[in-house]
Amino acid sequence: MTEIEKIMGNDLSHLNTLDLEELNSFKNLAIEQSVDPTLNEFQKASLIWVANYIESLMVQRSGIYWLSNNFTLPTESVNIVYTIPKKPKKEPESKIKIDDWSELLIKVHAYRIEFQKKGSSTSQPFTLTDIGWNGLKLEIVKEFHDGYCIKRNDQVTSRVSELNKQLCDMFGLEQYPFIYDRRKKYRTSLITIEVYDAEERLLDATLKVDRNVLKNSISDTYHTDYNDDYQHNSVQHHLSLSDMDEDDIY
Repeated sequence: MTEIEKIMGNDLSHLNTLDLEELNSFKNLAIEQSVDPTLNEFQKASLIWVANYIESLMVQRSGIYWLSNNFTLPTESVNIVYTIPKKPKKEPESKIKIDDWSELLIKVHAYRIEFQKKGSSTSQPFTLTDIGWNGLKLEIVKEFHDGYCIKRNDQVTSRVSELNKQLCDMFGLEQYPFIYDRRKKYRTSLITIEVYDAEERLLDATLKVDRNVLKNSISDTYHTDYNDDYQHNSVQHHLSLSDMDEDDIY
């Protein structure tokens, strides 16, 4: 029994009765299940640990056999493919120095991310691949351009946690930039975020104009007498309360 098994109170000695091919099948099963989209990040990490543990056990078993049997390897190792562990991906580092998240501006472009210190020309671009922002993670960053993110589920929680850790590591700050407001029941951003389209137009500037149109319309509805010739602006037909800031709704 290994030291970790003693500490955990679990006996995994039955693994010693399995040959290399059987162990390899268990390892592959753990790898196969680790990509199940229904699992959370902790469950995936647990299965990845199992696969790595079994593989290290297999390599150890084969090495001991080689030492104990006139420098020959066990025959069942012939059909086993060993995957060399990938080098850990180098995490992106920021050259921008800030003392508080309020000093940071993140510009989200179609194919890149740009960090900029407010009030200065200091900026640093990253490709989406380099910084690892894609899929749901990128959607969340874009949603924070309004200052908040209302989406709530386990996947969103995991992605926000990853973003918080990554940004804290990059800028050396302890406070998370994306925090949960218990009173409002949604997450808010301490960072200013701007989103640009493929033609480098600032999207949130347009959205703010649209929200002002809607707010003015609602105000006029209750405080202005319309005549029969009044026609609503066509923009109002395409806007909903979900496009407004939470504070505007209430």
